[in-house]
Amino acid sequence: MSGNVGSQGSLYLDGGVLETGKVAAGNGTSSFAFNGGTLRANADNTNFVGGFSTITLSTNGGIIDTNGKNVSVNSAFSGTGTLTKINSGTLTLNAASIGGLAHNAGTITIADNINITISGNTTIATGSTLRFGSNSGLDTAALTLNEDAHIVLNPLVSVVHIGILDLDSLNGGKVGISILDFQGLGEGELLEVFTFDTPKSDYGMDFAAEGYFTFENGDESYMFSWNENNDALLLTHAIPVPEPATYAMGITGSLILLGLVRRRKR
Repeated sequence: MSGNVGSQGSLYLDGGVLETGKVAAGNGTSSFAFNGGTLRANADNTNFVGGFSTITLSTNGGIIDTNGKNVSVNSAFSGTGTLTKINSGTLTLNAASIGGLAHNAGTITIADNINITISGNTTIATGSTLRFGSNSGLDTAALTLNEDAHIVLNPLVSVVHIGILDLDSLNGGKVGISILDFQGLGEGELLEVFTFDTPKSDYGMDFAAEGYFTFENGDESYMFSWNENNDALLLTHAIPVPEPATYAMGITGSLILLGLVRRRKR
């Protein structure tokens, strides 16, 4: 849009669907605003949306349909509306702030070295994945997690902070958390996954981290727990407790071995 110096161009999605391979500002003055419309990708593009000083999310917000493609948004957002991602594919966000984020399907990646502030609610739907790039972070006023949602952390993730942690929609299910290139933890080491101010509900005696989160790196020697103030999720080494029968077998085996040693000494 507005390809020539001194020209002007505006794109205002107030409903309907715009399917394209790219939306980019030119050398002139360009503006882009959502108020309920859908922008659908028809090709992979690392600069699917770019060149705008800001993309306005008005009251009715905007929808990006990745449509099975891998695309990036390289412009900042303004306004209080919610950005909604739908369908399979990956949306990489290179933006500092968003009014709200509804992640309904596929993968959203926060780009390397980007820390996003979300002034409203962030929702991760069932089957969706939120992935963090290197030195990226998230600060959201609220986070709603659904059953079988997934969070992929980078070992160099900076800060993940949540105002209100909403686990009400899990319905007995769990959120999967994995860590890229996980090198393990030493004895006594703890890894802080995220911090939060308060849970949405009083989960009472059932508020045990292992009841809500599962470690997806395939190592059962790790488990999740809350910190002593119940305002941070931690990854720790699990301490296996042997079953009574196994414990008894271990003692019996030790006694038999001890008896053999004594007999040999005679």
